[in-house]
Amino acid sequence: MSAGRRARPDFVSLNGPDNVGKTTQLRRLAEQRSSFQSLGTIHEHDPEPWARVAAKDYATWWFETSATVELTGMLLTSHARRATAREAGRTGLLDRGLPSRQRCIRRGRGPW
Repeated sequence: MSAGRRARPDFVSLNGPDNVGKTTQLRRLAEQRSSFQSLGTIHEHDPEPWARVAAKDYATWWFETSATVELTGMLLTSHARRATAREAGRTGLLDRGLPSRQRCIRRGRGPW
């Protein structure tokens, strides 16, 4: 790499509350620049366990009844699968990245 050029990051994460347009903005960015790849949400890369817990009362499961081991395992597995979906040479765009989830795990149950 020549002096003055910066390496392209492997991933860029957009974090924020639900329903503020993170996914929409990332999709639009990927549509405008071929070097970016929208990787979507973690739920898309390991759908079975997320569908299972969402079939009941998802909020109660997330905030009250899920075991830390179960939640952590689902988050880490989903993040790992999403990361492997990134194509070589492209920057993966993440709707909420792992640091957002790590804060969630450290603080207890909340999404932030």
